[in-house]
Amino acid sequence: MQIPLEINFRGMERSAELENEIQEKARQLAETIGRIVHCQIVVEAGCGRQTRGTYKVGIELRLLDRELSVSHSSNDTHQHEDPFVAVEAAFDAMQRQLADYVGEAQDESTTHEELPHGKIAKICLPDGPDYPQRGYGYITTCDGRSVYFSARSLHDVEFQRLEMGSEVQFIEQQSNGQPIAASVSIAGHQLVD
Repeated sequence: MQIPLEINFRGMERSAELENEIQEKARQLAETIGRIVHCQIVVEAGCGRQTRGTYKVGIELRLLDRELSVSHSSNDTHQHEDPFVAVEAAFDAMQRQLADYVGEAQDESTTHEELPHGKIAKICLPDGPDYPQRGYGYITTCDGRSVYFSARSLHDVEFQRLEMGSEVQFIEQQSNGQPIAASVSIAGHQLVD
């Protein structure tokens, strides 16, 4: 994915080799997340007595819903004598920020995601003294799929008390390519993983 990229050099000559390295690192960021709207990179050569011969890199990344930055302030302890090392360190720091951002977004989507629900469509009670523990059935989901469940996956109702048509919510998993309800609760009750 191509992103709008702005590269500035301060206190130093523009370097085609360093610019190519920055473009490659920015491309890798774009592969990590497709929400990048703009990316600005500043490579600065130190000119003070204590910073002469060192390089600092700042990155400002604008996403659709947030701005991230790697600072290059004068008291930055990430000064490097090699500009390529400074670029590598700055992009590593930005990559960590992006990983945190992606993790936060995934956490938000899982906590707000509604659990699948449906109705008990079939109840099977095998013969024998331990029939409730060996019972199983099928849930018909709102989108018409059939999902298997077992008596062991019930949380707030005993298997023998289940009724056809009862509204349930569940946590869906895959087993041998087939959907199964790993945790089933009567609609409105809290599920536990």
